[in-house]
Amino acid sequence: MAHVFEEAGFKHGDSVALLLDNRPEYVALWLGLAKIGVVTALINYNLKDKPLLHSIQIAESKAVILGKDFLSSIFKQLLFLNFL
Repeated sequence: MAHVFEEAGFKHGDSVALLLDNRPEYVALWLGLAKIGVVTALINYNLKDKPLLHSIQIAESKAVILGKDFLSSIFKQLLFLNFL
């Protein structure tokens, strides 16, 4: 996992928001990002709209990793942040 993010240009000190429900991939992503020194902002998956947008912005995330179940609730916020 770490190699994928390194090759994508992520480096020590970057921040990535993680928006997933409880699943094994959660831990794999978190530890993989930590291995290369990327800070993982663990976002509460119950957040919606402005609180969700605020959480991503305050973490200064360069990317958002999310499950497909959350795409509809975050789509407008990702457009606002120019992630899409």
